[in-house]
Amino acid sequence: MKGLRNRGAKGQAMVEYLIVLPSLLLLILGSIQFALVFMAKSTLDLAAFDGARNGALNNASKTSIKNGIAEGLAPLYQRGMAGGPSLAGAAEARVYAELVVLNPLKVKLDILNPSQQAFQDFAQKIPFITPAGAVSYMQAIPNARLLYKPTTPGANSKESIQDANLLKIQVHYCYPLIIPLVNTTIQGIMMLVNPTQTSSWILSHASYIGEDTDVWDQACYLQGGMPLVADGTALMQSPAEQ
Repeated sequence: MKGLRNRGAKGQAMVEYLIVLPSLLLLILGSIQFALVFMAKSTLDLAAFDGARNGALNNASKTSIKNGIAEGLAPLYQRGMAGGPSLAGAAEARVYAELVVLNPLKVKLDILNPSQQAFQDFAQKIPFITPAGAVSYMQAIPNARLLYKPTTPGANSKESIQDANLLKIQVHYCYPLIIPLVNTTIQGIMMLVNPTQTSSWILSHASYIGEDTDVWDQACYLQGGMPLVADGTALMQSPAEQ
């Protein structure tokens, strides 16, 4: 009888172990994945600042902002090498990050300020020298001698020219979830939350992906990623071109 009881206890322990194992495994893998997500969010925060700073130096150009974001995201794609970091590896990561930033399903860039209303209020015809040495003009918000300009709010934007010279951007990044089980679990949960927003639904709303954040977020989950958001702000060091 004692031997039967021991075998029964061992069998019960095995059943309990098999019940607990999936939850324990998900907890361990989830901890690893969210540590990676935290690292990616910190990197994205710096990338958003780099994008805003690069844009502030280059007339708030979207191309310049995206170049700055790509530079900031490059460390996420730096592969480990036996000999340690190398220039070739850094260059490869930089190119890959640029391709990611140019993909509208991976990165969504919103310029929050200056707004179109600010351009209506303060934009002027400003001369500049082209690379060929010729004089040309652009429609832009001036940023010279802001300290001495009036702080009267514009009729359309309801902000002063000083506020209009703050470049504010918001960067949405679809971070790929790479840990097995965790990625499919999160994807499954989001499908339960939004059961109608399937791949076909995303395709039917493809024209809104660049404009509608909810559509973009759902497209990210369908790719097995997690949408991350970061803001960047910088004082314009050049006229903001419309």
